[in-house]
Amino acid sequence: MKYFAYVKYVGEDIHDGVFGAKASAAALLGLDAALRYYAEQEIPELKDVEYDFPIKIQEGSWEALVPENVEELMQVVKAGGMGALVAISVKQYLKITAEIAAKEGLLETGLAKDIGKTIRKSVEILQWVVSYVKHMRSFDREPKATFDRDNNSVTVYNKEGEAFTFPQKYLDFILHCPKSILNGLARNVTEKRTLKIGVRHGTDWSVTEIGNEDRGLFYEEEEEEDVLPELKHGDLVVLHGVIVRANEKEQSFGLQYKDHIITCKPEEGRTIGSFKNEIISSRSGKLYQTHVKVVGVVDRLTEDGRHKIKPRLFVSEVQAAMDENGTPIQDEML
Repeated sequence: MKYFAYVKYVGEDIHDGVFGAKASAAALLGLDAALRYYAEQEIPELKDVEYDFPIKIQEGSWEALVPENVEELMQVVKAGGMGALVAISVKQYLKITAEIAAKEGLLETGLAKDIGKTIRKSVEILQWVVSYVKHMRSFDREPKATFDRDNNSVTVYNKEGEAFTFPQKYLDFILHCPKSILNGLARNVTEKRTLKIGVRHGTDWSVTEIGNEDRGLFYEEEEEEDVLPELKHGDLVVLHGVIVRANEKEQSFGLQYKDHIITCKPEEGRTIGSFKNEIISSRSGKLYQTHVKVVGVVDRLTEDGRHKIKPRLFVSEVQAAMDENGTPIQDEML
């Protein structure tokens, strides 16, 4: 069987495809949610039926493969005669739906959409979403942009003035897709594990990656219990971690701390610009400082006074947090 796309994790802690059950389930659910979101935007008929994407897990590595004949393998469940439920291919279902709609005058012509093409496009657009967010370092909804009508492309500029060009047809989706679209896939990224999304074009493959330095751009914890309960509201703390994102518009940056991303905002009277030299790395190949010490006050209350599951930090100080041997310094509670 031939495949046109894949999603896989590579790294030191992936050995012969061994992946924790919880992580594997999260990855498959994340891939399903991401593909399903775009497919149902393009083909609204899919919202009304139950269906699953056919995905093969490759032996020897954790790699989810999307087959070329995805439209033949995908099945939907619909009501048959005498109320029985029957399974038919999604391609057949869409053809029947289109024929009925055409007969009833709901469509000008019978529309049998190419589900295979839509699924391929959904993986491609995930790649563009990843590239856009990595370039802008956020889901920037109002980017500075220029348009090339001749080539049907758009160029966006990040805060450093660097340009990134991509097909204009994807712009609307990128600017309006939920920030959580890659949440389930990005959650499994660690210092030792990288996510790769690949799409085949003829004999070549285009590959996009999400590494640990990018994880905080795409992943937000969804917890029912308190995240980092040791951080109490009102505590003045000194935390050591890795900066994974910064957003001047939102006046915040993300600190990766004990496998969680804490949103950090400047204390009252200051702006994120006052920490620019401490946040931005001067080392070649690194956008943000590898390890920092952040001093701030813990906030765990909503605007109406309710307890928040996830803390944030109002920051008064940011410093490099490496000793003479390049070892991260330990945390402190004040």
